[in-house]
Amino acid sequence: MLRVAWKRLHTERQVNRVFSTLSFEEVVATSANAIERVQLPVCYILHGLLGQARNWRSFAKRLADRVVLEGGPPWRFILVDLRHHGWSASTYAAPPPSTLNAAAADLERLARATGPPRIVIGHSLGGKVALAYGAAHNSGQPLRVWALDSSPGVVVGDPHGVESILEAIAALPPVLSSMTEAAEMLKGRVPGSIAAWLTSSLIPVASWGRHDAPPSSSGPMRFMFDLRRARAIFEDYKSTCSWHIFESPPAGVDIHMIRGSASKSWEMHSSRTRLERLTPSQAKRMHVIHGAGHWLHQTHPEEVMSALLPSLIHPPV
Repeated sequence: MLRVAWKRLHTERQVNRVFSTLSFEEVVATSANAIERVQLPVCYILHGLLGQARNWRSFAKRLADRVVLEGGPPWRFILVDLRHHGWSASTYAAPPPSTLNAAAADLERLARATGPPRIVIGHSLGGKVALAYGAAHNSGQPLRVWALDSSPGVVVGDPHGVESILEAIAALPPVLSSMTEAAEMLKGRVPGSIAAWLTSSLIPVASWGRHDAPPSSSGPMRFMFDLRRARAIFEDYKSTCSWHIFESPPAGVDIHMIRGSASKSWEMHSSRTRLERLTPSQAKRMHVIHGAGHWLHQTHPEEVMSALLPSLIHPPV
């Protein structure tokens, strides 16, 4: 009988302590007679800007089930709180600067605690961090990278309205009395779905720095991200071109992308031009989810899982 295990983990569990690695959650699907967790292959999942590990908990549980049900090996899915995000914002002393390459170096440090990943999946900002991790990969072990709707070129304009979201958050007081107050202050400034997603990232101020604190919705509240530093890494995301990593991956690194056909990430002239120039072998590594927008893992989860499954059923060797 298949069972899914989930827990929020860290390399240490002391309260109000700065940790040596990023915070993360772990999802494992395994049978009663499965080999020990430490021996299972590792897959990292990286969230996007202002997101956190728990955003991917449901998706990872479903994916873990499907892999085993379709004959693949059980995996350890490590859902990462990137630097300045989630619990890592308060429990991980991220060394400067706030860049994609620094975020990729964080993953290298995390790999010493979890075991090196054989697959890294990242969405949006997390996708470019995954590409940076792949570019720096030199362990000699095979690695497969999946970037989900993460436009690899320099971002021109504001295709997803991120700037207005960042400005709306910056206009809020650093401490809010409740989620309701935050929702009211965000009303009219960001779409309702975005406001609901943002307010889900609020935690009691007393829980800041306490990843083992019990869930609570009582105030005063603050967001689980460092807005100033998160914005800095987003600026690096926008100004960095990673097309060369996808087009010519390092030896031993297999890089794939999934893009939504309706996503604004690919409407820029530079993106369209690059897509038109893909060779047949490169085009095979560019997977399209028809009708999907930027949040393709939420609107089209089955299609995204179907694209990922072959990699997980037949890991890179």
